[in-house]
Amino acid sequence: MIPLYGLKAFIWMYNDFVSFFKTNKMTTKDRSINSNLALFITGGLNYQTVHHLTPYVNHMHYPALSKELELFCKENNLNYQYFPNYIEALKSHLRFLKTLGLNS
Repeated sequence: MIPLYGLKAFIWMYNDFVSFFKTNKMTTKDRSINSNLALFITGGLNYQTVHHLTPYVNHMHYPALSKELELFCKENNLNYQYFPNYIEALKSHLRFLKTLGLNS
């Protein structure tokens, strides 16, 4: 169950959460969300979306919040985006940099 001070409290505090959430989802993606090692090494920053939505919550709650967030996305027809590992995230980043270079 999600902690009271987590995502549900955030939704309660902000009436325009869905529009904020959509903007956040367009600009962030999680990576290696099933890796305890990534959670430990990054201090929870592999859960980038949850980190931006609830920066005041201890990162050890991020895995549970991530599951709640994924459920929220399904209920609201939103795409919960994540990279399965850091290699895929790096590949995507390099493709993005290449696109930027070609457009300049």
